[in-house]
Amino acid sequence: GYYDNAVRLWITNNPGKQVTIYHIASFVKIGMEKAMSPGIILSGFRKTGIYPFNPDIFTEADFLPSLPFRPETPETSSTTLISQTPGSSSANDTEGAGVTDTSTPTTSACSAMVTDASAGGDGTPAAGFLGPLQIRGLPKAQTSTSASTRPKGRSMIPTDTPEKDAITARKTATREKKQRAERNKAARNLAAATGAVKKKATKKKVVVSSESEEDVDQPVPLMDSDASETWAEVEPEPLPAVEPESAAGLPRDLEEGDYVLVSVSSSKKKGAVKNYKLGQVLSTTKTTADVSFLKHSEKVKEKFSVCDPPELQSVSLKSVVGLLPKPSISGTKRQGYHHAFEVDFSKVRLHPGY
Repeated sequence: GYYDNAVRLWITNNPGKQVTIYHIASFVKIGMEKAMSPGIILSGFRKTGIYPFNPDIFTEADFLPSLPFRPETPETSSTTLISQTPGSSSANDTEGAGVTDTSTPTTSACSAMVTDASAGGDGTPAAGFLGPLQIRGLPKAQTSTSASTRPKGRSMIPTDTPEKDAITARKTATREKKQRAERNKAARNLAAATGAVKKKATKKKVVVSSESEEDVDQPVPLMDSDASETWAEVEPEPLPAVEPESAAGLPRDLEEGDYVLVSVSSSKKKGAVKNYKLGQVLSTTKTTADVSFLKHSEKVKEKFSVCDPPELQSVSLKSVVGLLPKPSISGTKRQGYHHAFEVDFSKVRLHPGY
């Protein structure tokens, strides 16, 4: 029917592919569009005699094709009926002969008729027709290239303790893996932006000689301290102070990733108080530099963080008055990264709010 034609047409247009359950809907759609038209539906009622009603629409000739498949009538039944009829034996024989002549042909006779029809006129079998299927052969099925890595499911009760623990462990491992990847990515981006290279810590092995071991084993006598003795407190070394200088006095030319001190005047009037900002150089030209400014951290003192949102500004090289050392960076992506400079900013006036 129309459905078979749709399937055959799809196979012809897609050689080597397999028909799945997902194609059935499209095949049925094509068949229904052709078979369920109003004209075909009305013709079906009319041809079968349903409407308008016609009980003589089918004749005996319409059922002749099913004759070879009808069950063979036993010969004993006709003989029994003849023997029960009263009359002379000659009459019975005549009637029996008449019944035998008008009986339906047997299956063997029908088979012979079918064989004669399929054979040629001289009794030799007719040559078969070679269609496109015999010439081009059967197409090869395509192998599936997509391999599913998803584990196969199984029946379980997820509220049981072993199953619940296994599900929790899988989710925890997935979450930790994702968080670890995000931390590593943030660290790489930060290192690339600041130019800082993380050095691997090397462990030094301390070798203790045998003489020192003997000295350690011996008890050390303790002496009473004299009240006149005083202990001197060791003061930490002061941090180097930052002093503004001109751009011509910088030790070298500015490069991308440098941390600088930028002069910002509160007013264009002569003698106005100068404020300073800290920033990181993103790019430079012959006369200007693009700087991303930092501000004082609200949570940690003596540390700076990137402005949120970032404050980017193109400044003149003449306003760059100091080149700062590389800071030590700490913090997390969620809380923010903190920059700590090992310098003293007491001699400079930082801009309010920064």
